[in-house]
Amino acid sequence: IEESNFHFNNKDIDHITNLENLSFQVPFIGWDQEKKSNSDVKFNFPRGGYFQSKLNINPINGEYDASITINDLYLDPFYKYVAVHAKINKFEGKLNSIINIEGNINEAVNSIISGHVEVVDFLMTDTNDKIFLSAKNINSNLKRIDYANNSYIIDSLNIHNSYSYFKLDSVSNNFSEIFNSNTSSDSIVSKNIERTKDSTYIVSDKKNELYYVINHFNSNNGVLEFTDQLTKDPVNYLFNEIQISSDSIASDANWIEVNSKMNFNNQSLIDSKLGINPITGAYDANMTVNDLQLDLFYRYVVGYADINSFEGELTSQINSVGNFNEVENSIVSGQVEVDNFLMKDIKDKEFFSA
Repeated sequence: IEESNFHFNNKDIDHITNLENLSFQVPFIGWDQEKKSNSDVKFNFPRGGYFQSKLNINPINGEYDASITINDLYLDPFYKYVAVHAKINKFEGKLNSIINIEGNINEAVNSIISGHVEVVDFLMTDTNDKIFLSAKNINSNLKRIDYANNSYIIDSLNIHNSYSYFKLDSVSNNFSEIFNSNTSSDSIVSKNIERTKDSTYIVSDKKNELYYVINHFNSNNGVLEFTDQLTKDPVNYLFNEIQISSDSIASDANWIEVNSKMNFNNQSLIDSKLGINPITGAYDANMTVNDLQLDLFYRYVVGYADINSFEGELTSQINSVGNFNEVENSIVSGQVEVDNFLMKDIKDKEFFSA
């Protein structure tokens, strides 16, 4: 088949997908053949880029292997699919990937996926057209994706130049309002498809516990804007030059360590190391803060004191040990130093300093 067009109308979300210049070739088809048949498919995307696949199938036992290459696939045509689960105005970026799939056509749901996935210029906006999530580059090496068994092993996940906007108020936060999925984080219900001796299929629901592994995680040069609306007047904070790394993320790990560094409001450096048991919730955290300007927290203090000024520079090394399920029972120790501390009353009279 050469230069054909394919139109897919998904009426569940009212969206039409168009594939242009679709061409593929199957060199041989035979019912009695003993070797795998191979089929190569390639077509171009309307805005540039292409899809290419190589498929090999054994007609006797149904075993197959496939390689799929996607180059410069724009994500905005899939906006309506994402909008089913999120209140957004934009979903943008470009996808590049090389995916390998192995399995059996008689039990396709049990296929194993591996390969490399990259998304460039990723961006999402809320219903007010405010960017709340973006990244210049996201790339991942998939080691073994076993959907049927709810098992996801990722060799590496790298995020470059990310941006997040988080807004907190007394009722909720912007991420909870945007994403309205009811999917449980502990388990999912997947379809178990079994083929009987008479070639009929039995479809049943089965519930598997989620298993995940990320061997290497790295995020660099990230930015987080944080708006706190719990105070009388909203307070805005900026975390930039964020570096986060971990080499031990797994759902069944006894201990996960995450290291991070960041710049707070272009004034203070924060260096932290967090260790956590994902099963029990036990944690051990160490944080070093250098030259944190206290005037950033003035709005919190005025809720308890009639003052015009709250100043100083904080340096600290803090250790916190406890359990995320009972944070109020955590034990804190360490060293705290405040230089040039000063407070003024509402008449700008200095009444306390050190």
